[in-house]
Amino acid sequence: GRLELPRVGAPPFRHLLHLLREGGGERERCRMTSLCGRPFRINGVHAFDSLLSDGDTVHLGLNKLVFLKRRPCGRPRGRRTERPFEEAAALDAVAASPLGVLVEGETGTGKSRLARRIHELSGRPGAFVHLNLSSFARGLIESELFGHRRGAFTGACSDKEGGLAQAHRGTLFLDEVDSLEGDLQTKLLLFLDTHSFRPVGGTRERRVETRVVAASGRRLLGLVGEGAFRRDLYYRLAAGHRIRLRPLREEPGRVARILDGYQEDHGVAIPPPLRRYYLKCAWPGNLRQIHAHLDLKRQLSRGRAWAMDDCDLDLEDDVRADAWAEGIVSLDRLKRGYARSVFQRTGGSYEQTAGLLRVATSTVRSLLGRGPSRGPSRGPSRGPSRGP
Repeated sequence: GRLELPRVGAPPFRHLLHLLREGGGERERCRMTSLCGRPFRINGVHAFDSLLSDGDTVHLGLNKLVFLKRRPCGRPRGRRTERPFEEAAALDAVAASPLGVLVEGETGTGKSRLARRIHELSGRPGAFVHLNLSSFARGLIESELFGHRRGAFTGACSDKEGGLAQAHRGTLFLDEVDSLEGDLQTKLLLFLDTHSFRPVGGTRERRVETRVVAASGRRLLGLVGEGAFRRDLYYRLAAGHRIRLRPLREEPGRVARILDGYQEDHGVAIPPPLRRYYLKCAWPGNLRQIHAHLDLKRQLSRGRAWAMDDCDLDLEDDVRADAWAEGIVSLDRLKRGYARSVFQRTGGSYEQTAGLLRVATSTVRSLLGRGPSRGPSRGPSRGPSRGP
């Protein structure tokens, strides 16, 4: 049914209350949808559309509604269905297994979070050690992985335990394993076969019970075909559990759950047009990008009810086709759009964005916070902006 409540000196609030029956009519839910373009507050959280549960309180201006009728209402409030690996039972089985794990997925799809979750569910008493192999200089990777003995090379002033030893009876997460050089691929293969290794400069083999979870942002089998990755190492890694995390563009339902959770957690309201726009975006940075964008949007918005503005441009591509609709784009807008794109792809890091663009952090803050359709800047501007 329709619900209309008065407002002083303004058109009335108009909302739709819809009773949903499930399970052959045995279960009921009530859904409330705004028809007047203004959000309502449910338990202090702004929303345009929401399922109502027992005890929920809805405020419409000066009007207050309390829903007291008891009925089943689906999943508990605050519980998140969004997870990096869809089947909880399958994830439990992977965690309980002693076999290694290979996780493949684009940047930002949640590989690190999944690896840590596998370790937590496994009950292994050792530590969880994360090594991003692409973040180390070529000459340091072997030491970070296998450790070294004092005097093994210039600068080796003391013994060092590598990741394999640190994760004894635990889990070693090898992120970006596709960046490993050929000779180190061979040494990693030997460890996976024997569970033994020799530190750099060492004379004795050391045996550890370390479970390896490897992750790659590229399809390893394709790299094998190109001759960039050892075939035997690939099959050794893939012989255990193999998981592919799909990008957000293949899971619009997951994007919807992220938006729902963000509204509930932060007390903001995403109107239907903006929500549809987000659902159509490709999100090339996946989870990292969407969370960084939502955080930026919340900081720059003037109120809890969001509206589409310049902050939402350039999400699908560095420069979207619709940004050129009028034929000419100002240089200022082009710079701000590109800075936002880099900011989202770095997971919302001002320092990394400034480093990639080769400008000061204050310049990045100025670029992200400037524009007539947004709120005040997140940081003070200390001088004229230098373009990226």
